Amino acid sequence: MNPYTNAHCEISDLGDRLVVENRNVDVCFKNPGFDVNLHIQCPLKEFTAFWMGEISLSALKQDNKIKVEGDALLRKSMGKWLCGSAFSHVEKGAQPNG
Repeated sequence: MNPYTNAHCEISDLGDRLVVENRNVDVCFKNPGFDVNLHIQCPLKEFTAFWMGEISLSALKQDNKIKVEGDALLRKSMGKWLCGSAFSHVEKGAQPNG
């Protein structure tokens, strides 16, 4: 089994791919050559809000702002492996120490 999840992510007019390995997410502008496991459609504004921790994945689903098709196990576990930015826990307006 391929250790990578290749999610084709349609965000607005972008056609980028998210390649996920052990909760590490890379954006690929060219096809990395893996089979696509998941198709994700979401407007850029909402996906960015999710990525930055401002809105939950369940809220996106409830508001019909995200459409996910493909592997059932990946769809169900998406909240675990697509966990957002490393900075999503930082409060808005927070100042660096020092």
